[in-house]
Amino acid sequence: MPPPVYAPPALKFLITSFAVSCALNTCIFTCTTDVACHLTAHVTPQRPIVRRVPYSKRGADLTLSSVTCFVEVDDVEQAEAGDTYTHTFNIPFPLYDHTYYWYLTGTISSQPCTSISQIFWHSCSAPTGPTPRCQAQDPPYNYHGTYRCYFLSSCFQPGSSYIITSCDITFQNDITANKVCFDGQFELWTAQANGKPLANLQTKYFTNPDLTPGALVTVNVPLTPTLLTAGSFYAIAYGFYDWWTVPRYKRLQFHFATNLTCEYNTPPAFHVWMRRYDSGYKTRCTILLQNWYTYTYDRNLRFKTYGTDPP
Repeated sequence: MPPPVYAPPALKFLITSFAVSCALNTCIFTCTTDVACHLTAHVTPQRPIVRRVPYSKRGADLTLSSVTCFVEVDDVEQAEAGDTYTHTFNIPFPLYDHTYYWYLTGTISSQPCTSISQIFWHSCSAPTGPTPRCQAQDPPYNYHGTYRCYFLSSCFQPGSSYIITSCDITFQNDITANKVCFDGQFELWTAQANGKPLANLQTKYFTNPDLTPGALVTVNVPLTPTLLTAGSFYAIAYGFYDWWTVPRYKRLQFHFATNLTCEYNTPPAFHVWMRRYDSGYKTRCTILLQNWYTYTYDRNLRFKTYGTDPP
């Protein structure tokens, strides 16, 4: 007689550990199993319902059994390819502060397993971003005037650390049509305690959006996010490289900032510094003629920076 043919043993897996974390509208679920397998998460936003049902065994009525009603709305395959011992799932959580439920099924060598996992559940709260920050320096109104490729600088000292992301600058075109400010250059520096710029942290370029003679213009200059440390000295500077041979602007100032949510800055050195470049013609200011020197002691430039708390 031929030898008997037995059915292959049932394929099973067991969850040995798991962890849950939250990301942006996503739950990151990781788990390990006792055997290498490939898992799929079956997900629902509805709470599973457990129903009690009676059953009989050998004609005897036994204690009520239970059936779980699970309304599956999505399935998420593990991120790893093939059969693995560690399994990662990026489960979409469209709603914050809402509990989602899921259980796992699997295969081994592409053959279905007879076991399923327990039901897992989790909810994620909306992520809290960095706290918006701004810093203001608000000296008396001023009428500093300067020429093309003349840069004015003002020092400030943050009372608490923050990541600067942009800065408002405000200036006024001169009243004559041939002295209108066109393109500008903005710089962020470290500074000495006396306010003198020390090392350039970044340089950005901007364009005047309003060429009306006499117009008072505010430009927000986006910056590369940079950590400013509490107690350290920094300086903000800018100038223009216009198309006109001798453009002039007046009322050079940093943004008049009275926002009460801003940290008010007390200038460590109450004066403005100046730096001169070769004026050239229709080119950016790159050839230095005279390094930083004190320009006026009577007042500082106004400014308003924007940023966030450090992570």
